[in-house]
Amino acid sequence: MIKSGRTIITTPGHARPLLDESFPCRRVDIAAISAQSGIVAVGDEDVSEVTGNETGMPASADHIIVIESGDGRNSEDLSKIFIDCDTADQGVRWLAQY
Repeated sequence: MIKSGRTIITTPGHARPLLDESFPCRRVDIAAISAQSGIVAVGDEDVSEVTGNETGMPASADHIIVIESGDGRNSEDLSKIFIDCDTADQGVRWLAQY
């Protein structure tokens, strides 16, 4: 089964999870929303796209980030995968398999 969604950052420098509530999954594909001007980074709760303190992996519309459980079970959780961006009202689209 799959679940899809989008997550938007309204305040740059304040990381937020893909989902606020726990959602275990086997795999999640993450891509920046098309036609954005800013940079979106994916990582843990400390991910940052603040200039000079960038952490995580940058996402783009044409480069999908894949996070997959190593054991084939629903051991990843959308509430533990975070994004941050350098421009307000930017974000990602995601597709989770569970």
